[in-house]
Amino acid sequence: MVRKLVVLLSLTLFFSSKTAASTDHIIDFQPSSINIYERYKLSYWYTSPLSGSPGPCMNNPEHWGTYSNIYITQENTNFNYVIQTTSMGPPGNLLSGYYSFYIFEGNTYFNESLKLWKINNTGTIYNEKCNGDIDEVKKNPGKSYYADFNGDNITDLLYITKHSSHHQKALTFYSQKLNNIELKKFPAGHSFISIGHQHHENVKRNYQGPVVLDISKLITDWSNVTINIIDRNKDGRDDLLITRPGAPDLIAFAAPDGSFPKAEVDTGIGKYNGPSL
Repeated sequence: MVRKLVVLLSLTLFFSSKTAASTDHIIDFQPSSINIYERYKLSYWYTSPLSGSPGPCMNNPEHWGTYSNIYITQENTNFNYVIQTTSMGPPGNLLSGYYSFYIFEGNTYFNESLKLWKINNTGTIYNEKCNGDIDEVKKNPGKSYYADFNGDNITDLLYITKHSSHHQKALTFYSQKLNNIELKKFPAGHSFISIGHQHHENVKRNYQGPVVLDISKLITDWSNVTINIIDRNKDGRDDLLITRPGAPDLIAFAAPDGSFPKAEVDTGIGKYNGPSL
């Protein structure tokens, strides 16, 4: 199944035309310049993931039609950027960890892609093709926290998802300065795409774009926590002070790369003592 998803995501990489001029890009998660969308789809309509040929309604949710995404869009004067996370399949047979970064020149193809992803209109559609189908898009439904986790003086984002379908409950998005990106004209309209993954080293190695990390395992329940951003150990990287009802406060110190290897009971002082990175 991993190979199938790689094929699906890679289809957009082929058949590009002329190379456009290179330029520098700054993807900065300033709250005033981004929008965040959560999409959840549950479908009983069978479609082959490779051929695209439609089939009948199924008795159980169709595996490739069951997925959740987070989209973060950033619109600028000349370029628009999109970061998309993807989880596909039902619980127990879940394929997740992939994320994609797109660059669009101008608004025309950018707006067309928003329509293709169905995030241009928020709301919920029921029984679209089969009884039980759900297609839901919400704008900025979760909790967003803005900080500088890796000390590069650009704004990063911690996003806690709202929809119960997202098994990735807490994700960190790291701003990025990209130099000498080769822009091309792809049939789908974007001028650049790069695919990353949380764990697969070969995919991570070739990725160009803002890094996304899943920090959901820091705690068991993110639904009722309060996050305070604080550089507790004064190392130039923002840390997470996590307050939970009826439980001790936790502190997660940012590692040198901005990741959060663990959360520990907050003593009011302390320092990062995780693995050497």
